[in-house]
Amino acid sequence: MDGSQLKRKRVYGSIVKSPGNSKRSKSFHALREIKSDEKRNNSSDSSDLSDIEGEALRLNSDIMGEVDDEDTDSISSESEREILEELKNISSPEKGICLKQSVDVEDIELTRKECTVHGRHDGWKILKEAETSLVNDDSMLALNARSRIRKDMPEPHVQYLEKQKVRNLHIERYNLPQVLTSSDLINKIQPLLPIIRDMYNGVVDSYYKYEATAVSKYSQNGILSSKEFRSLDINRFQAGFYGFRRQLRVGEEILRHFKSFLLKRQGKTMRWWGVADFANYVLAPEVLASLCILEMNLGKELYDKETRERAYELFDKTIEFGNKVADSEPLEEWEIQAENQRIAEIELSFETGSESLAQRD
Repeated sequence: MDGSQLKRKRVYGSIVKSPGNSKRSKSFHALREIKSDEKRNNSSDSSDLSDIEGEALRLNSDIMGEVDDEDTDSISSESEREILEELKNISSPEKGICLKQSVDVEDIELTRKECTVHGRHDGWKILKEAETSLVNDDSMLALNARSRIRKDMPEPHVQYLEKQKVRNLHIERYNLPQVLTSSDLINKIQPLLPIIRDMYNGVVDSYYKYEATAVSKYSQNGILSSKEFRSLDINRFQAGFYGFRRQLRVGEEILRHFKSFLLKRQGKTMRWWGVADFANYVLAPEVLASLCILEMNLGKELYDKETRERAYELFDKTIEFGNKVADSEPLEEWEIQAENQRIAEIELSFETGSESLAQRD
C-alpha cells in the first residue's frame, strides 16, 4: 500500500477556552516525563505502552483545548511545537459517541432508501474492502487505458481516457455515488444545513475547523493573504470525490442561509480566513461529509464521531476523483448536452481510428 492510501490520523475535539497557559505548560511537562518513562521501559509489555499512549491522548486533549479562536496565546517554544506535532500523529482509539441531531429523521431515511435502490446499502463494508485489498485491478485498468493512447492522439482524447481510468478505478474500488448537478446537490443538502448551527452550539465537532484554526495559528498576518492561500495544501480542505466545483457551490448556499449568523460569531479563525472562504473550505466539507454518510450508508448517526471519520477517510482517498472526474463533469443542467456531444465525438473518433488501423493492417 503506497503512502497516498494511508489513513490520515486526526486529533480534534470540542474547543474549551482557558484563561492562560498554566495547563498547557503543565501538560507539556507531564508529557516529557511520560516520554522519558517510555524510553526507560522500552522492554515492558504492550499494556504499559497502551497506558502511555492513553495518557498522551488525555494530555493532548488538554493541549488542543487551548488552541481556540478566542485564545490570544501562542505556543511559546520550539520543543512545545515539536511535541504538539507528535501528538497530531496519535490516533484516538475512543469509540464515537452518538450525539443529538437536528436533521429530520424522515429526510435521512428517504436518502438511505434512494441509496439502497442504487446498490449502496453497505458503504462501510465497501470502504474497508477497498482498503484491505487494493487489488491489482488498478494496474490492469491503467494498462487498458494506456493501450488506447497513441502518441499522435489529440490532447482532449488523452484527457478523456485518463479521466475514464480514474473514474473506473474509484467506482470499482469504492462504488461512489453519481456525480450530482448543482440543482440536485442543493436539494440534497437542504436538510443537512443545520450542522452549521450545531457546530457552534457544541453538538458536533468539526475536523475542518480544527484544521483551519491550526493553519491560521502559524500565520504572521491578521488575514489570509493571496500568497499564503497559494502555499496551502488545499486538498486538506477538499470534500474528496465531490470535487471543488460542487464544494464551492455548497459554500454559496451556506452563505445564502447563514451569512448574518456567521458574521455575528466571527472568532479569530473565521476573521483570518474571511467569511466566504470559511464557508467554502471549512463549513461546506462538513455539510458534504454528512451527505457522504447518507449516500454511502457509512453509519446510522450523522454526528457520530467514528462515522464522520469514515467520511473524512473516504474523502482523503478520493481527492483524485474529485479533481479529475467530478470537477470536469457538468455542474449545470445546460452543460450536459454540450458535454454529451463532446464525448460522442471523441468516441466516434476512436471508432474511426480503429477502423483505419484495421484497414492498414
